[in-house]
Amino acid sequence: MVGQKTTSKKASERLSDGEFIEYLSKVRTREEIIKKFKVDDKQIDTLLKRNQTDGKHKLFQQEDQKVKACILIPILGEMKKRDKIWTAVRSSIGQPTLGIVFPPDLHWSKLRVVFFGNVEFGGRCDEQLLDERINWIAREPHVFAVFNGDCFAKKLNDELGAAVNKFRYKLAPIAHKILWMQQGCNEEMLANKSKGIDMLGQICGDLNIEYFTGGQVHAEIHWASQNPFTFFCLHGTSVAEKKGSKLNAALRPFGWLEHTHYVVVSHMTDSMFKKVERFKRDQINLTLPSAKQFLVIAPSLGKYYGTALAKKGFEPPYRGQINAALYKSGDYHLYAGAKVLNLKEIKFENIVGGNGND
Repeated sequence: MVGQKTTSKKASERLSDGEFIEYLSKVRTREEIIKKFKVDDKQIDTLLKRNQTDGKHKLFQQEDQKVKACILIPILGEMKKRDKIWTAVRSSIGQPTLGIVFPPDLHWSKLRVVFFGNVEFGGRCDEQLLDERINWIAREPHVFAVFNGDCFAKKLNDELGAAVNKFRYKLAPIAHKILWMQQGCNEEMLANKSKGIDMLGQICGDLNIEYFTGGQVHAEIHWASQNPFTFFCLHGTSVAEKKGSKLNAALRPFGWLEHTHYVVVSHMTDSMFKKVERFKRDQINLTLPSAKQFLVIAPSLGKYYGTALAKKGFEPPYRGQINAALYKSGDYHLYAGAKVLNLKEIKFENIVGGNGND
């Protein structure tokens, strides 16, 4: 036993930080590290602590799984974290619900919430378009964002650590303005390949962003108006290719959801939007007032050429940005913009299923 400890100690002393960091540039379990370097758990903790406090690396690790895994990711640069002007309240019983509360005395006429669908970072992502959106959100005080899954590509062009590091660095300037993010199919698949480490969840934990798994988020934003603005965000799994099939898949939640201001669906690498009127019975006045709802298939940032859609001859998807406009008066609208952000309000004459009457 004594000889074994001495051997382990000498092996630990001979181990250079460079060799350790290079090995942990990919996801490794503790068992793999012990076998590779002949060190024990305590020595692993010492090495991890030393290399994540050097200011050059960020440690991502999964501790709530049977297989404990970790990865050291080089830091491109640190952004100064900014305080959020809003607070978040989550369900106490584990349901995917979220309350966002803004101070009522903000001197704004409206808030904007920008919807991101399939970003596909590390793969087909149009990074120039992503940078444009991020710069706009960072620049405008009243503009915020929601990411609805598949932030990473299914197949990464870079090493996993490099892609995670770059995406974290891009998000950092607007981390305080991202209201929530949720896991998509690609993140779930990457986690399964990475011994249980959900890289997007790790980024959100590092940047203090509200993060959800399980495919759904039921959120509400409280600001100025007496009634909250409500959102239902579904990542989805539809592989529909035709416009009508995509719309049918996106409309499915309307069959069981209560009246919700914005129903946001993604995963379809396209974008569509529709204004839906729903009657709400007024039992006191015996009237049938209608209330508008907006269906959004969140736009993808993936490039078109070389995809299955392009090979089959389908039209390129809409990649302009779409955002919810929440007014201090309690009113709410949906706006769409081209890539150069020339915004226009969604009217019935330019939405799917519109009849030209507002």
